Amino acid sequence: MPAEERVRKVNPGLLAHVLHEYGCDKIPVKLDLYEIRNVIYGTTVNPGVIDMLNGNLVEMIGVPLLLKKRTGMVPLLPLGDYMVKSCSHKVILPDKIIEKVLYGKPVIVEEVYNFRRALLVDGYNDFVAFVTLRRRNRGTEIIPVLDIGWYLRGGG
Repeated sequence: MPAEERVRKVNPGLLAHVLHEYGCDKIPVKLDLYEIRNVIYGTTVNPGVIDMLNGNLVEMIGVPLLLKKRTGMVPLLPLGDYMVKSCSHKVILPDKIIEKVLYGKPVIVEEVYNFRRALLVDGYNDFVAFVTLRRRNRGTEIIPVLDIGWYLRGGG
């Protein structure tokens, strides 16, 4: 299989679009993005290095940032710690409720939010999960998309 099929350059606007969905409009994207299989990696490596990879099996290059799914792009956990510092779409929950999310379970809270995608953070502003929010009659359903417990449940 040619290397071009395994390592493909990706438009940096893709990352900016995903960041925008989480209220991250002030993170400058100064990375080159490459797709290997269904993962988008960010790197500052010299583009000539990618050319040298022709004919070689490449597992990864840089930091894994996005996962390509049928439903769209999902940010990966390494990106969460950076996003939490400058994104506005955050949901802060008590530890007992966060624990349920870490087990992959959706929860319903009384609060109503005006955004659809958010970062779930604890009381110390530490990143916990990427979540999707859905309005319900009695508040908002918080659905985990990718959380730090995902690795323990066999995702990573």
